[in-house]
Amino acid sequence: MSLSSTETAHDEILLSVRETRLIVERILLLTELPRGSVTAVREAILACEGQGLRALAHLRDDFDSIKAMHPARVFFFEADGKAELDAKGEHAWAIMPSLLELVVEQCRRPVAGQATGRGTASLAVHDVRMPEMLAALTPLALRHQVSLGITITDDGALIRGSDRSSGTSAIAMSSNDLDPFLSRMLREGFRTPRQLWSDLYHLSNQSLTPDSVVSRRHAGPIIVDENGRIIGRPDDDETDLSLLSQPAA
Repeated sequence: MSLSSTETAHDEILLSVRETRLIVERILLLTELPRGSVTAVREAILACEGQGLRALAHLRDDFDSIKAMHPARVFFFEADGKAELDAKGEHAWAIMPSLLELVVEQCRRPVAGQATGRGTASLAVHDVRMPEMLAALTPLALRHQVSLGITITDDGALIRGSDRSSGTSAIAMSSNDLDPFLSRMLREGFRTPRQLWSDLYHLSNQSLTPDSVVSRRHAGPIIVDENGRIIGRPDDDETDLSLLSQPAA
């Protein structure tokens, strides 16, 4: 996908991790993803964007197909010492959290003759939509002190993992050591075309409750009835309650 005429390198804005997470999560609430999967898939999308895979542009341009993704359709099996996952045409983002858990679990299995981990993993993935996005599993695995080697295939990937945990407490590690990818994103942010960000912002607003007099009365820690009576706490601040009785903008 190429940038449109309104999305040039000279018309970019710098997005923080916090703002990008907020908008992407709102958009994912518009999809068929189980609510418990939204946060993990959100992190997968940010990892893809941070790896230069243009995930935000893909989220906007292909949203009609993306919104049908669901992780429950996949099939995982182990036989003859080989582990394989049939994604059944599912989008890479939907299965990345499950793939990450499977690889980390394989690496942490007890190894004969060893008191600690240092295990390895090998997992073949088939029939994935947008398999190139699976390359972003590498920084996500580092959060679990697992290093990955990923070979992208025509319809999936071959993933090899190795446990790199040293037994050092996470509390004793610096944030850069514990999650170097996130540390870099917090420093550098995401450079994004203004038009792309505007499109994503307006798309994300579809997950919000429409503005109305009723919605305003129930916003925050209080409820205001139609007569202006406050329910929930004393009005000890300088809240302008006139907006609660005016027509929606």
